[in-house]
Amino acid sequence: MINKKSKIFVAGHKGMVGSAIIRKLKKKGFSKIIFADKKKLNLLDQNKVFKFLKKKKPDLVIIAAARVGGIQANTNLKQIFIYENLQIQNNLIHGSFLAKIRNLIFLGSSCIYPKFCKQPMKESYLLSGKLEESNDAYAIAKIAGIIMCYNYSIKYRLNYQSLMPPNLFGPGDNYDLKNSHFFPALLKKIYLAKIKKEKTLDVWGTGKPKRELMFVEDFVDALIFFMKKKVKEPFINIGVGKDFTIEWYAKYIDTKFFVLDRDDLSTSLSNATVVIGPVSTVFIDAIHFGVSYVVYEPQYGGHGIFGRQLVKPLDGSDAGIPLATSTQELKWFLKNNRSLDQKTINEFVGGTFELHSFASKFKKSRGFKA
Repeated sequence: MINKKSKIFVAGHKGMVGSAIIRKLKKKGFSKIIFADKKKLNLLDQNKVFKFLKKKKPDLVIIAAARVGGIQANTNLKQIFIYENLQIQNNLIHGSFLAKIRNLIFLGSSCIYPKFCKQPMKESYLLSGKLEESNDAYAIAKIAGIIMCYNYSIKYRLNYQSLMPPNLFGPGDNYDLKNSHFFPALLKKIYLAKIKKEKTLDVWGTGKPKRELMFVEDFVDALIFFMKKKVKEPFINIGVGKDFTIEWYAKYIDTKFFVLDRDDLSTSLSNATVVIGPVSTVFIDAIHFGVSYVVYEPQYGGHGIFGRQLVKPLDGSDAGIPLATSTQELKWFLKNNRSLDQKTINEFVGGTFELHSFASKFKKSRGFKA
């Protein structure tokens, strides 16, 4: 059985789901986590994948890697979606079998169900009707992965599971309007409409189709639960049990999600008592106004949400600058009134800390010219 001493290989570690899996595993005390960048391991290369799995011999393989995209990408790049997804999952599933790896989790998608599937969708409804044409190539690849895992498990007495998430959202999502999923695209559209003070919002379709949303870290909790289990079912749906129309999401986000500050930064900081945000130049502005700051920077391996390595003193090395790397830590800081203390602010503003030197180093770390 999988435990905290088990070696776990996460394929697709840079994606929204893969990165969430790694964060959660590390937080729960799993220390032997394996991953590889595309430069070192191209998952489309069968020979390299087979050699990698045979060499590393993990106790569990988690397939969070896939070629994904929104409705435009799925419609216009069907040939790429079916080829790359089949190739990636075939290499990892069969390669795991050849390397005698007994545990594997394959992540599918709710698009495997028919276009006009009964609601709520049950596992038994798979292949009971015609697929949605816009993403049928992607869906067929995922269905093939499910069937492959199930039959390998039966034939060779393995624990190759398939989990089907609903629409996921969270840190590391793709917000490109051309190839993102509906929810991040909706967030981006509403955000842009608000900052541009536009009076209308263009939402594709009728807005009537329903979607079930789940926060990515909640899904990872379910994945960790199942990775410790022996599963006999061909696949298992993971969800929250509620869905809403796209029109409902658009109205909810518009009124509840974004509250934009209409004042300029100086006015906002003059009225603020504490600022919560990632490592950014606003940190410097805040301390000049004597405003406390909590750095909220979800990260892995010292790299922040933008993938760049954090530098001192904003990397958690300075006890006077609270660094929250998760929502749980942020809540704890706020509950216990932990933020950038006045003493630290005075040191910065008073000159005992070389602000110019810090600003130059900070700009360099963020990819700007110092």
